[in-house]
Amino acid sequence: MKLRTKLTLVINAILIISILVVASVSIYQFRQAFKQNISEYRAEAIETTLSQLKDIVNIAYSMIDNSYQLSSPDAIRRRLKLEIRDTNFQSIMFISVNMMKITLSNLRILRFGVDGYLWINEFDSPYKVIMHGSKPEMEGKSHVFYIEGTNNNVYEAFHDTIVAGSGSGRVTYDWYKPGTNEKIPKISWVRLYEPLGWVIGTGVYIDH
Repeated sequence: MKLRTKLTLVINAILIISILVVASVSIYQFRQAFKQNISEYRAEAIETTLSQLKDIVNIAYSMIDNSYQLSSPDAIRRRLKLEIRDTNFQSIMFISVNMMKITLSNLRILRFGVDGYLWINEFDSPYKVIMHGSKPEMEGKSHVFYIEGTNNNVYEAFHDTIVAGSGSGRVTYDWYKPGTNEKIPKISWVRLYEPLGWVIGTGVYIDH
């Protein structure tokens, strides 16, 4: 083989190797930048979602607090400016007894987004469920659902998050998606309503 031919082959080989190295580095950098962009986008999307979840929980909190403040006949008289008469006493008592029940019924049927609903459970053990928008059969009972890969009960995690977050916070776990028996990753926001010792929560599934 002639020297010129050998040099040409060597030069071509070096060029090919150089191109491959440059291409590999470029692809690697692109992948790293893509991963970073995806990570940043996901973080921003989660923060936006959490802000929306907070708003929904805060609305429920206000509704519950309003009902709690109106839970006595005297409070109803003052708020509604009703006169004390025998003719309206029964009506006042009916409103007083059923105020919170009516509020919980409204929160139970509240829906938002694709699968959004609210729930309320006791802050302290045994964490009895007060209201559940997706599974009303859970109400009045205590349940144990462990977070995937841990020995932590979801309801205990709510409790610990609220303590650590001074009254509210974010919890991520797997839960049954409405209409299925499949557990799906879910991000939730919970807040304590201290006068009743209730945890108000809602969340969204993050399977897509």
